[in-house]
Amino acid sequence: MSKSSSIEVEVYGVNMGVNYYYDKGEPMVTYYPDGSGYPGSPPSVEIEGVYVDGETDIYELLSESVIDRIKEIILESYE
Repeated sequence: MSKSSSIEVEVYGVNMGVNYYYDKGEPMVTYYPDGSGYPGSPPSVEIEGVYVDGETDIYELLSESVIDRIKEIILESYE
C-alpha cells in the first residue's frame, strides 16, 4: 500500500473526510517464460478513518454499503 491520503466525499448528503491507503494493483501477466501466468490484482482501498466535523471518526458506525460507496468514490478519483 502507498502512503496515507485523504479526500472529502459526500455520501447520502453527508460530507465526510476520509483517510485511506490506495494500492494501484498489479497488471496481468499472460505468460511467464515457464508457461505460467498471473491474473493480476485490481486497485484497492483500505480506509483508515471517516470523519465528520474534522475530528469525529464514525467509521465503526457506518454500514457496509456506505463503506463500499466511499471506496467506489475513492477508486473513481484515480481513473
